[in-house]
Amino acid sequence: MTEPYALTDRQTLNNCFDDEHLETLSAAIQACECVSLDLFDTLIFRCVDEPTRVFDLVEDVYNSRHEHKIHGFHRRRVHAEQIARRKRRPNEVDIRMIYKELGYRDRINVELMEIEKETEIRYCVPNRRLINFLNKICADKRVVVTSDMYLDEKTIEHILLKTGIRYSKLFLSCVHYKTKFEGSLFHEVTDWLGVKPSQVLHIGDNARNDVSIPLSLGFHAMQYISADRSYISYGDSPYSSGIAYHSLCEFIKIGQTENIIDCSQPGTEVGFSILGPFITSYCKWLHSTLDSEDACITFLSREGYLLKQAYDILYPQANTKYISINNNIVRLPLLYCVESPNVFIDALPYKKSYSIEYIMSLVGLEESQYPDALEKLELHGGERFDRNGLLDGQLQSIVLKLKDIQQEYLREHYNLLVQYLQENLGDSQCIYLVNNSINGTAQFALQSMDAGNRVYEGRNFSSSQKCAQKLKGHYKTFLDAFQVDDLRQLVFQMFSVTFEHLLFPSNGTALRLYKDESDEVQVAYDVLGQEMQNIERVESIQKAALDYVRFVRDNDYYDGWNQSSIDRYFTFFMKPMKQHASYIGSLYDRDADGTKILIGLASRKEKSLSEMWNEMQNGSLVKWPYGYCILQSGGERLVPLYNAKRRLSLIYHRYMDK
Repeated sequence: MTEPYALTDRQTLNNCFDDEHLETLSAAIQACECVSLDLFDTLIFRCVDEPTRVFDLVEDVYNSRHEHKIHGFHRRRVHAEQIARRKRRPNEVDIRMIYKELGYRDRINVELMEIEKETEIRYCVPNRRLINFLNKICADKRVVVTSDMYLDEKTIEHILLKTGIRYSKLFLSCVHYKTKFEGSLFHEVTDWLGVKPSQVLHIGDNARNDVSIPLSLGFHAMQYISADRSYISYGDSPYSSGIAYHSLCEFIKIGQTENIIDCSQPGTEVGFSILGPFITSYCKWLHSTLDSEDACITFLSREGYLLKQAYDILYPQANTKYISINNNIVRLPLLYCVESPNVFIDALPYKKSYSIEYIMSLVGLEESQYPDALEKLELHGGERFDRNGLLDGQLQSIVLKLKDIQQEYLREHYNLLVQYLQENLGDSQCIYLVNNSINGTAQFALQSMDAGNRVYEGRNFSSSQKCAQKLKGHYKTFLDAFQVDDLRQLVFQMFSVTFEHLLFPSNGTALRLYKDESDEVQVAYDVLGQEMQNIERVESIQKAALDYVRFVRDNDYYDGWNQSSIDRYFTFFMKPMKQHASYIGSLYDRDADGTKILIGLASRKEKSLSEMWNEMQNGSLVKWPYGYCILQSGGERLVPLYNAKRRLSLIYHRYMDK
């Protein structure tokens, strides 16, 4: 073995782990008695694009803890190391020597040094695919870790503990004051092992230090070249600045490599790189808000489907449920137990207008019953009610009369819901409700009618003023917790249907409750219809999103990435790439007005700006205006104007509310 064993990188292979390379690596290890392993970029990866970017993170952490901020730490830290190395040349330096040259007061130096150690530990992700293979193939070999590094032995041992690599001895240049770079550290390795260099295989990423130098000393050597970490950047946005954001991007890139994510597929790209981080941040936040360890965390259909899976991966011991509760399920029980007709009106499916026949169907009247009901209502039939005037006196009066007509039918549905809750929630007294309700209708319904005296606490993504009025403090919102600005919150609320479709299961919306032959309450679901065509696309997104959640579970996760994950989602949503806008925008959405594509007017290519402006505001045909704009030639020019309009509407509503 006189030539280096080199794993040749191919972009389609992650960490070069195909059968041919595994066979080569295995043969090289079996031919030697001992194995020496490099650490950084071999056994572990840093979640930064350059090692010195760690210094930016150190400054961020220090400034988050102190009123008196420091600035320019990155530059000073690099300069301090250069000075320390000049003074010690040709010998190695350690972190204490570097910090003596930093120029801050001793107390600040000590704190910054400890933060740097903590940051290095936190931002290292194990190369588990390589480590798992080495632990298996090196079971009967003596393994050492050999690294040119200024960090102290205790810090490196903490990092190695994260990797799970089995090793006998750690050789650090800053401990022995010898380096791989000039070859003397390799002599320390053979002296301790008591073997000849020809009996040792060294594996590392650096062509010179890990291959050429050990080969010149008589070692065997193999260069480890990790796969190209390509990913979707979404980096040109005011929401995507800062070292924490870019560190999250590196974490995602490492995860894509680890999980063999095919970044050429829009679904897996969005799932792993956008949706996965966003729902992980939500689940982390949700867990941090729980006041009771015994609480039942209840995910409501349909958007709770993927969220529950993600939460169960992160917190497998939690008491979680998934139940089918939506406006269809609570509308009639709510009308039965609450005196005001407005609760029923608030829970109506979204339509521009409603016929009296449609209203009667929602309270359970059959067509054959319409004539008698119309007579009691003193109506002729065919009357319509515009959505903007729903809370006027006429419709309220009609709903109260319908309540009297259908009293027994409403009671039946109330009792079904009470039984359904008891069967699914049991004796749980504190219920945390998880769904994407903006107005809090489902939670308000359960609070109003639950005979079990349970306490319901909402954990919403965002909320409206109606929600605040209804729930009276019994809720918290994810986006508020991270101080997401009003424009992004408004955009999230207005176009949440796009987000929700990525969370849905492969069944229709819940329509009603009924009893089966064994007297248990079951849920009747609507047929999916054209939404069946969404299943393959949505499942590919969801699978990749859950792969990301598992990657987070298996590695240390920095809570500072929660804010960055939110920023990344909104950058994607408000300035998507064309392939993602096309992939997600072609999903079908079925609502009370029928089934439409999320971006239903994007097929015609050549349009004037005025045409595009009118079409993107047609809410019945375009459910994702930002996706629409990016698919039109020149449409991106309308986005600033559209955002300005939304900001003006926010200012107007604030003024009107005063």
